[in-house]
Amino acid sequence: DADWVSKNTPETFRRDLRQENERYLIVTSSTGDLRKFFAQIAGNQDAFSNDVGYLCRPQPDCVSRAYEDLLTRAPDDKALLEHASDRFSKHGEFDRAIQLRQRAAALDPKDARWPALIGEDLLLKRDFAGARRSFAAAEQLVPGDSLASEVSRDIVWSYFLEGAYADAVSAAANYKSLAQFNSADPILLSYFSLLRLNRPEDARALLNTQTSQFSGPQKEHI
Repeated sequence: DADWVSKNTPETFRRDLRQENERYLIVTSSTGDLRKFFAQIAGNQDAFSNDVGYLCRPQPDCVSRAYEDLLTRAPDDKALLEHASDRFSKHGEFDRAIQLRQRAAALDPKDARWPALIGEDLLLKRDFAGARRSFAAAEQLVPGDSLASEVSRDIVWSYFLEGAYADAVSAAANYKSLAQFNSADPILLSYFSLLRLNRPEDARALLNTQTSQFSGPQKEHI
């Protein structure tokens, strides 16, 4: 456990490392000292994390290997699948993240978060059609929910990033805003799509009309 190690070992014995919301303690002593240390604390449960316990050399793939090791022992643990897939996705390992999220979706097919997250990974992979299919699947599971509004927005993004500007305008017109979630993204994406379609007058008219009618969270206001 990182907190336990930081409180119970000399500073020269380890190095503190923080990545995003995760914290690791890298032991910098010799292998012999490390072996003695583990022998001394073997019976102390406070020394070991309940979430991840893995020993490896301080290399970039250390955390990934730790998760893979845990997944071999608990392949259907939903919390583990969530944490591991988040980690792989954040580090650009989208194929592995998708695999884990598909496994989680198979365990809980009514949870719309999984197809929504898979859609995000596919979007980052530039598999635009696959992302839209996944977003649509999430939307069907939770009609009227804020997540449905989020994936409806993401569908607009998928067309815009693909360069399918006419489809982006159509998708923006069909955007399903809700009181609990209403994004300004479809307005802006539709505006820029119209500009790229060489329709500047339509773009300005849409922007003037839509922005005057927009109502949503303060952070979404322009």
